[in-house]
Amino acid sequence: MTGFSPTQRIGLAIGMLVGLESCVDGLLMAGGTDPTPIPIVALFVGLGAFIVGLLAFAWWRKTWRPIRAAAVLIILNALGAVPAFAVADVPVGARLSAGFAVLGGVAAVILLYTGRRSHPSTEERSP
Repeated sequence: MTGFSPTQRIGLAIGMLVGLESCVDGLLMAGGTDPTPIPIVALFVGLGAFIVGLLAFAWWRKTWRPIRAAAVLIILNALGAVPAFAVADVPVGARLSAGFAVLGGVAAVILLYTGRRSHPSTEERSP
């Protein structure tokens, strides 16, 4: 693959921001007056770190395989943020963060798959 289109590069950048936001939010959940259990914090921090790592690797190597895995993780991250809208006691900052995770994740996945060639090159087909 010779590179990514400008919209795909924007999708990569937004996806990385969503992953970084998930890491930071996970670390902020660990503190406070009502701390979140450590396994939940580790899940969101690990999810965000994997998203950033996969998208950075895809950008560096110009390959689609990590993008597919990162898109699945971005969607899982967005689904994990949805309960923030259903619970009444969630602070405004957490709701804004969840909104960014959902909207940013959807935008990143759409932009990543916009303008993609329908037929992969021989480099992408080889194992």
